[in-house]
Amino acid sequence: MELSTWDFIETETPIHERTERQNHVTNFDVERLRAEINQRNVHRS
Repeated sequence: MELSTWDFIETETPIHERTERQNHVTNFDVERLRAEINQRNVHRS
């Protein structure tokens, strides 16, 4: 199952932190999250 970066943040972040986290996401954070998600997908398959 492919997760988008925002799906990852939504599921991995407590509700009260979501908005603040999203407002402060940088390109670096996005790339790091994508790399983590890709690693999880590799281990899964």
